[in-house]
Amino acid sequence: MGNAASKGISSRAGAPRLTRALPLFVLFGAVVVADGLLARMRGVSVQRLTAAFLLATSLLWGLGALLGWIGSRLAYGAESSGLPGALVGATLGGIAGATLGIALADRAMTGDWTRRGPLLLAAAALIVLASFTLAVFVLLSAADQRAGPAVFATVPLLGAGALLGWLLGLENPLP
Repeated sequence: MGNAASKGISSRAGAPRLTRALPLFVLFGAVVVADGLLARMRGVSVQRLTAAFLLATSLLWGLGALLGWIGSRLAYGAESSGLPGALVGATLGGIAGATLGIALADRAMTGDWTRRGPLLLAAAALIVLASFTLAVFVLLSAADQRAGPAVFATVPLLGAGALLGWLLGLENPLP
């Protein structure tokens, strides 16, 4: 029977180490607080913010998955794996899905289409947060560490990040 260290199995009871999940969950909390504060400053109702978040997040991942799959099929060949096509398709699908979700929610809640400026800021914020997320996964990776809980933080983080850009681009309401 022996202990885990003698069998070469890593133990979590050893020295504490920074996992990939911690910075992503902390960033998600900061983005949610910023979203709430900006929504209050801009006069965006909780219903409008929730609708935009749910549609942006759903369409971000849905269109990202669909266009990623289409990209992998188009790029797949005898000498390539299709991964480059999947990455390009998922990126474009995610950006398109998030901005479309925000625009549709805004249209449903206000009756007006969102202007281009806030949607471009939403796309930019999404790109910045996705880049940060990728950097966290690469820099804090270990051979014995699977993605684990860090993956769960990315789902709402990217949707909330797109909202942050959208809210930054909205004008303050008239007093």
